[in-house]
Amino acid sequence: MTAVMDLIRLAKENGLQLAAEHGRLKLKGSHQPPAELIDLLRQHKRGLLAYLTGNAISGSVTRSANDQDEPDGLMLLPVNHRRAYRALLMMRKRQQETLVSGGYAAGRPAILLKEWRRRVQTRLDLDTQQLARIEADLIQAGLIVVQHSLHIDTGDGQPLVMAEDHRHDAEGLAWPPDANGNYTGAAFVAWLEEGRH
Repeated sequence: MTAVMDLIRLAKENGLQLAAEHGRLKLKGSHQPPAELIDLLRQHKRGLLAYLTGNAISGSVTRSANDQDEPDGLMLLPVNHRRAYRALLMMRKRQQETLVSGGYAAGRPAILLKEWRRRVQTRLDLDTQQLARIEADLIQAGLIVVQHSLHIDTGDGQPLVMAEDHRHDAEGLAWPPDANGNYTGAAFVAWLEEGRH
């Protein structure tokens, strides 16, 4: 997904807004973009369409009036990613309100990772693999941080940069999927075994 996000970001930098409508990639802009960018968009049309229509509501990457306070990186992600991020913000806001009503300083309350996962999975009706992909994408985009596998917090919005020699796939994971395209423990073990030889 990183390559698609980079292409969407590049389009945005060149004044283009991308959207998927009726199986077609739609471009909107105030001026003619470079021919090289148009060629890149054509070459990656299938991936862009799959990414933009990866949710049931909207494939548009334009910012809505309700999204004005969201970090820029979030705007590039599908609707379910934005909803998962907003769930974290709402959980933190409610905990701050609870602390204040109890006479404590609001501060920055710790949100339990398992509670956030449960809420997002239930409200968005996701399977475990979909939730894991959303979580990995938000981490990769620098929008959330998982602390000691127990707590979750908002990130600084700076995408994670992998070292050139670090092998990773398009989903930001360190090992490739198995033959069926699933990120399983067996695929991880196979990847570890490969590295030993």
